[in-house]
Amino acid sequence: MKKLTNRLAALLVAAMAAGGSYAVGDDFKYALINNPAYPTTDLGVASINGVDEGLDNSGTTDCTAKIQELLDKLANVTNPDKNSDQGLGNRGAAENQTGGVLYLPEGQYRVEGQIMIPRGVTLRGDWKKPENGQPVSGTVILAYGEKGNDDELKALFTMQPSTQICNLSIFYPEQDPNNVSKYPPAIVYGQHGYFGNDYCNVRNVTFVNPYTAILFSSYNGGGCPNIFGIYGTPLYQGVVMDRIADVGRFDHIYFSPSYWANSGLGTEYSESAIKNYTYNNSTGIVMRRNDWSYTCNYDCEGYHTAFRTEWTPATRPDGGAIDDASRGRPNGHNYGFNVSGCQYAIDLTASSGSGIMFTRINVDDCTEAVRLGNGAEGPIQFYGCDFASTGTTVDMVENASVPLMFKDCNIDGSVNALGGQLMADGTTFGGDVYVAPAARAILTGNTFNGELNNSSLYECVVSDQVAYSQPLPEFKQEWMEVPVTKPAKEALFVVTDAAYGAEPINTNTKVNPDGLSSAKDNTAAIQNALNAAKANGGGIVYLPSGHYRMNGNITIPEGVELKGSSDIASVPRGNGAILEVFAGKGNENAEPFITMEPNSGLRGITINYPEQTDPANVQKYPYAVRGNAGVYIVNLALRATYHGVDLFTNKCDNHYVDYISGHSFGNVIRVGGGSEGGLISNIQCNTIAYSNGYESKYGFWANSPEDHEDIRRPYAYGQNKESLEFLIVGDCKDQVLYNNFLFGCNKGIVFQNDGNGGATGIGLGNAVDGAVNTVVFNGLNGSFPLINSQIVALNHTDGDDSKITPGHEALSAHFITTGPDFKGTADILSSNNWGGGDHFAEINGGTVNLILTNMAAAGSVYTANVAEGAKLNIADAFFKSVTSMVETPEDDEARISVAASVLDVTGSSSLDFASYEDNLSIQWKIGNKDVFSNFSGWTASASDNGANANRAIDSNGTTRWDTGTAQTAGQWFDLKSEDGTGGQVITIGGLLLDASASPNDGPDGYRVEVHTRATDEWKTVAEGENGGGMLLIMFNEEVKRVDEVKITQTATKSSGYWSIHEIYYTNGYKISSDIDDVASGEGDGISITDGVLYAGENDGVAVFALDGTKKFEVSGKETVQLGGLEGGVYIVAVKKPEGMVVRKISLSK
Repeated sequence: MKKLTNRLAALLVAAMAAGGSYAVGDDFKYALINNPAYPTTDLGVASINGVDEGLDNSGTTDCTAKIQELLDKLANVTNPDKNSDQGLGNRGAAENQTGGVLYLPEGQYRVEGQIMIPRGVTLRGDWKKPENGQPVSGTVILAYGEKGNDDELKALFTMQPSTQICNLSIFYPEQDPNNVSKYPPAIVYGQHGYFGNDYCNVRNVTFVNPYTAILFSSYNGGGCPNIFGIYGTPLYQGVVMDRIADVGRFDHIYFSPSYWANSGLGTEYSESAIKNYTYNNSTGIVMRRNDWSYTCNYDCEGYHTAFRTEWTPATRPDGGAIDDASRGRPNGHNYGFNVSGCQYAIDLTASSGSGIMFTRINVDDCTEAVRLGNGAEGPIQFYGCDFASTGTTVDMVENASVPLMFKDCNIDGSVNALGGQLMADGTTFGGDVYVAPAARAILTGNTFNGELNNSSLYECVVSDQVAYSQPLPEFKQEWMEVPVTKPAKEALFVVTDAAYGAEPINTNTKVNPDGLSSAKDNTAAIQNALNAAKANGGGIVYLPSGHYRMNGNITIPEGVELKGSSDIASVPRGNGAILEVFAGKGNENAEPFITMEPNSGLRGITINYPEQTDPANVQKYPYAVRGNAGVYIVNLALRATYHGVDLFTNKCDNHYVDYISGHSFGNVIRVGGGSEGGLISNIQCNTIAYSNGYESKYGFWANSPEDHEDIRRPYAYGQNKESLEFLIVGDCKDQVLYNNFLFGCNKGIVFQNDGNGGATGIGLGNAVDGAVNTVVFNGLNGSFPLINSQIVALNHTDGDDSKITPGHEALSAHFITTGPDFKGTADILSSNNWGGGDHFAEINGGTVNLILTNMAAAGSVYTANVAEGAKLNIADAFFKSVTSMVETPEDDEARISVAASVLDVTGSSSLDFASYEDNLSIQWKIGNKDVFSNFSGWTASASDNGANANRAIDSNGTTRWDTGTAQTAGQWFDLKSEDGTGGQVITIGGLLLDASASPNDGPDGYRVEVHTRATDEWKTVAEGENGGGMLLIMFNEEVKRVDEVKITQTATKSSGYWSIHEIYYTNGYKISSDIDDVASGEGDGISITDGVLYAGENDGVAVFALDGTKKFEVSGKETVQLGGLEGGVYIVAVKKPEGMVVRKISLSK
C-alpha cells in the first residue's frame, strides 16, 4: 500500500493548505510506481494496477482477455470489436480521450492470445537490465499462443499509434533451441487497416527467446518508431524496419545467446546449444526503407548476421502487392556498434542514394565484417571503425558500383574489392588489399601491412598523403544514456482531485469545438497542486487525460515534476493531458506560459494554442516553456506554438531535453545564457503535425486546416520555410546535441554569438530536412564538431504543397552557410547531403571542413561561394554530380581545397584551387586506354529511344543513350558492323558499359549475344544481374569475326532508366600486337634497364598483364622497380604531363 499512502499523504497536505477535503476525481486509482527492487530512471504513475484488478501474476491463468479489458478502459473503448481510427468508443478512435498506464507488478502473466495496445496507452511492468548472468525477474509475459505460425497478424502485442510497452520481459516457455518453432512476432508496430503507424515505443524490454522480437507492420507504412533499451535472444529476426516515412530511433539494443541461457526461465539450455542455432540462422537488425533513421549503441554476439540492409519486398506476407512509391532502400546514421562472433557483421545488400553512415563500429571474430552487395545505390561511409575477421574482412562484390568509404579505420584482415569504388584515407590495412579490374580506388595516407594489389582497369589514386589529419572527436557514452530524472520526493498530487479542482474537457476538441470556450480556467487549480507539491518538498503533479483550458501562466517549483498521463514519445495526437493555452496572445516578450524553477521537471504533456488558426497570419506568443538550471523536459509535444522552449534567458546548466515533438511557427528551442553542460536529444518536429492536424493520425485538432484542400495547409509549410528557426545555439559551453530532427524551416541549426562568442560542444546524428538554410554558423566560441549529420535543403517556391505567404518572395536554399562575422572553424565530420537547394555552401567567413561526405546534392546552381578570407576544405567526398563548382570562376577556387574525392569541377580548372590533390572524376576513366577499343564506325540501335542510340559510341562520356523509361525485361541495345562482307569484324572477349555519370542506371539484368560472320550464328556469351555504373562483362569465351553485338535487359526495375554513356570492347590478343615496345617510343622519356623502369616526370604509373589485369600502380615515382614481376610481356601506362603514354615491356625471369 506504499503507493496509495504516498498519494493520500500528498492529498492531506493539499487539503490542509486549501482548507478543503479529499475526494477522488475519477475512477482510476492513480499511484506511483516505485518498487525499490526494480529501480527506474523516471517515477511512473499507474492509472490501473493489474493485480489490484484481479490479474493472476502466478503464470497459471490466461490473462489475455483481462489485460485487454483494462487497456481498453484507459482508451475509453466501448466498442472493443471495432478497431478504427474514428468513431466514438472504437478502439483507437481519435474521438476518445485516451491515456494512462496499465501497471503489471512483478510476477508472471500467462498470455495465450493476442493483445492490442490502444492509442495513447502504456503497458508497464517491473524490470531490471539483464547483466552479469543474473536471471530474469520482475514482470514476465509468458507467451503460449500460435506456436508454429509466424503470421504477424497474430502477434502477441500489436501497437496502435502513440503507444508504449516498457519495463517487462517476454518469454516463450515452449521454445526449444534444438527444435526451434515459429511464432508470430512478439510485438508488431502498427495495426493492419488502421490509419497511421506512428510513434510506437518499446523501452526497457527483455525479449528472452522470441522468434521475431519487433516488426514494423508489413501492411501499414508509417513513421517515427522508437526502440530504447532492449535485450534478448531473438531466434529469427530481432528488429525489422521498413516503409518508414519519418525518423525512427533505435538506441541501446543488445542481442546474444547468453540472455536466454542465463534467464533462469523454463527449461535450462546451454549457451552453446542456443548459439549453434543463432549463429546459423538468426539476424539481429534488418533495415529496409527507414527514412533518416538513427541506430546507436547496438551490440550483437553469436548471430548469423548482426545488421543487414535490404530493399523493400514487392509483396506483403499475404501476397498482396506493395506499391512502388512506398518501397525503398535504407539510409540514415549508425553509431557505436560492437559485433563479435557472428558470421556477417554488416551485410549491405541495399542503400538509398542518400547513403548510409557508420561511425565507431567495432567488429571482432566475425567471418566477414563488411560485405557490399550490388543493390546499393548510395555510398557507405565508415569513420573511426575497427574491423577484424577470420575470413575476408571487407568484401565488395562484382557489379557493385557505389563507394565504400573508410576514414581513420583499422581493418585487420583482407579487403577484396571485386566491384564498386574503394575509398580509404588514414586507414591501417592489416591484410592484403585487392582491387579487381572492375573496381577502382582512391587510397590516401594509409598504412599497408599486407600487399596492395591494384588490378583496376580504371584510373585510380594511391598516395601517401592523408587527406584530413585531425582525429575524430569522442562522443561520450554518458551522453547517450538516459539519466535519472525524478522529483525531489516520491509523492503524487493529482490535479483533478477535489483539493485542486481541475476540470478538463474529456472529449476531443474537434468533436466538441465549443467545449473550450465554456470550459473552466484550470490555471489556478494546477498551480495550487504545484504549490502543494512544493510545500511537501517535491513530488509529481499529475494531469489525467483531457484538455485543460489555461488562461494564465504557471510555475513549476524546484523539486517538482509536472507530468501528463501519456508519457510517450509522440506527435501531439490529442491523447493524454493537453494544456490549451489562451495566455500571452500578441506579445512574444511576455512571460512564458510555463516557468521552470531550478531542478524541476516537465514530461508527458501536450501544449496547444487553440487561437492559432491561420498560418498566413500567425499570432505571436511568448515561449511556451522557460527552463532553468538542472531542469528536465521529456516527451513534450508542441502544437501551434509560436516559440517552444527557452533555455537562454536563464543560465540553464545541466539541462536535459529528450523528445520534443510537433511544430512551432517561430522557434522550437533556443539555448544560450552561458548555460553549461546541457544535453538536447531526440527532437522530432515536422510541419505536418500542424498542416495535417485535421487527420486522425495527427490528432483531429479543431485549430487545423479543415482538410487537404484547405489553403491553410500549404501556407503552413510556406510560413515555416519563411520564418521558423528550429534549433538556435547561442552562448553556451559543452553543449551536446544528439539525434535531433526537423522538417520544414527557414533556418535549421543556427550557431550564433549572443555577445560572449557563441557555443562550444559537440553534435551527433542531427538532421534537418526541407530547410532554406539548413546549417548556419554565425558564431562559435571554440570547437563544436557535427558528426553523422544529414543535411537537406529545399528552395521555397509557390506550389501545391507549399505556398509563399502573400507579400513574401521565393527563397533559394543553402545547405551550409557562414556569416561574415564568423571567425571560427566548423567541422562537419561524416555527412549525407541531398535535396534541391540552389547553393550548397555560402561561406562568408571562417573555415568549413567538410570531411567524409556523400554529396548526393551539391547545389543545383553552384556548389560554393567562398568570400575573401574564408575557406572551404573538402576531403573524402563523393559527388553524384556538379552543376557548377563555384559561383565566381577563377576567384572562389583560390579559397577551396579538395582532396581524395570523386567529383568534376564543372566550370572551373583544378589548377585554380588552393589545393586539388588525389581526386578522381565522377565518370570512370580507363586507366589503360589501349586495353579497350570503341565501336567507331558501327551502327547502334535500341528497342527504346533508338534515335539516341549512337550517343553510346560517340566517344563523348557526357552524352548517353537511355531507355527514357524504367527498366523492363526485353529492352535491348544493338551494335552492328557495316552490312555485307566488307564490313568490319572484330575479335572480342568482353564489354565495358560506362554509365558512371548515371551511377544507378546499369542494367538490372542482362544477356549478351554476339553474331559471327563466318558461321552466321548467334552465341550467348555472358549473363548477369545488377549492373552498376561501370559494368565490365567478361565473356565465357573469346569470339572471332564478330559483326553484331546485342545486349538484352532481362530484369524489370521500377525506378531508373537503363543508360549507356559509352561502350567499349576488349581483346586480349590485340594488346600485345598493337602497342609499341618501350624501346621504339622515341622522345617519350621512358626506358627500362635491369628491371627498373625510368618513367620520368609523371602523375602515375600502372603495369598491366596482357589480359588487362593490373599488376600494380604507383603515383608520381620517376623510378619504378619491376623486380616483383614474373618474366613475360607487360603493358605499362605512364600518365605524363602531356598525356597518357602506353608501351609494351618484356621482362626476363
